[in-house]
Amino acid sequence: MVNDCKQFEQAQEFINQKKYFLAVKLLTDCYTRQRNFRTNYLLFQALTKNKQYQAAWSLAQDYLPTYISDDDLLQELFVAMGHAGQYIAMHKLYRQLKPYMTPQEIELFLVIINDWENKADRQFIRKIMLETAGIELLTPISQRSLLKKIYCLPLKYFLRISQEVLPAAKVHPLIKNDLLDTLRQLKVKQSMEFLFIDGQNYRICPQQLADYRHSQIKQQLFQLLSDQTDQQLISVQQAEISLKLQLLYPFAEQLVKANQYWLTALLTGKTVGLTEKEGKLIVNLTQLLKQWSS
Repeated sequence: MVNDCKQFEQAQEFINQKKYFLAVKLLTDCYTRQRNFRTNYLLFQALTKNKQYQAAWSLAQDYLPTYISDDDLLQELFVAMGHAGQYIAMHKLYRQLKPYMTPQEIELFLVIINDWENKADRQFIRKIMLETAGIELLTPISQRSLLKKIYCLPLKYFLRISQEVLPAAKVHPLIKNDLLDTLRQLKVKQSMEFLFIDGQNYRICPQQLADYRHSQIKQQLFQLLSDQTDQQLISVQQAEISLKLQLLYPFAEQLVKANQYWLTALLTGKTVGLTEKEGKLIVNLTQLLKQWSS
């Protein structure tokens, strides 16, 4: 503890001397050994002063409830996110907090977001828009990499890309799932065309979608695993179920039944007890997961 105090004081001195790299190095070591908000915040400040904005944003998420509980801290966080080009994350956080904000706070943080989006790199925007036009030609791994860049676009471009990607036949369903869930969190009211893994087109209103992470069918299937005693095996099986239900988003509740046949099918690929249509769906899920990991 004495050494930690000395390191903390030394790090503060480095920041005062504008030796931000040394402060980051020292505080990272402190934070690794003992996590608390005091060290987190000083490291956050050192990272932002050292222009490591993405790292600062990632670090702040360890204590996000504390950052969002104070307007000054939240403004600092938004500045780091703006520098890092995390426009969609800014919008998601703003939408999450808006019901609890005063009218003045609503206006303040919306102005901050708009100001940062107006500073967005136009060359980067054009580059990502062009890359996205050819997304169906990419492998799932490359599509995943591109998706990270799409989230660094201002909202209007993100919405435009979502409208193009959701009905695309050769975009992996987990990419579409990610986009749909983000649109849900953004509370987008506009209906969008969506090509599901059954080959059918649907009109989806993102704001009306449920959060797949807490779906009833997932909890029911997890309950069927509860008789097992091997907790490590249960965790692996739960992860397998969750991923396959994600592939069925947003129609998992309508398609999957909470019984032993479906549980076995999701875990092993065996389709005994399922209808022909359900069996084909299971085969499709298995193939899609292989594509995702290859």
